[in-house]
Formats: sequence, structure tokens, C-alpha cells
Amino acid sequence: MNPATSGLAAQPSLCARALDLVNLMILRPGAFFEGSYAVLETIRHERVVADSVAPEGKVPMIATADIAAVARRGAARAELERRRGPRAARPA
Repeated sequence: MNPATSGLAAQPSLCARALDLVNLMILRPGAFFEGSYAVLETIRHERVVADSVAPEGKVPMIATADIAAVARRGAARAELERRRGPRAARPA
């Protein structure tokens, strides 16, 4: 066995155990509706939007309040899990 790589086999289970100790939620919106406020005057006067997205392109958008609601629910769920105690260890 190569001493330089011998510990690599244990890495996935070590990472899984470490992540059991972390409450992590990743929220990754495409764009926020509120970001459109800056171009409203241009749209009103020029009737166009200058953007880097192709005219036929679609950009997923969400309101910041909706992201906040999801984050709030996730934080509440994480707090409830924390109060219930540690989760059962994942199988190695």
C-alpha cells in the first residue's frame, strides 16, 4: 500500500461523520426579482432591457422574501434537530 494515499479510503466516511455535526443549507437562486428594480426606468423609457441574457433565454427568479422564508424554515428545523440530540451515525 502506498503510504501517500493509504488514508484516502477513509476520507468519505470521515467527511460524512463531520457533516453530521454541521447544519448546512445551500440556497442558490438564479436571480432576485428585486434586482429588476434598477432597470425599470430604462424599460419604461426605452422599452428594452440591456442584459447579458439572450432575448429568448429564461432566468429563474425568486423574491428575496421567499428565500428568507425557506431559510427561516430550514433554521427552525435545524434547531429542532439540535434540541432532539445527535443523529444516529451513518453507516461507514
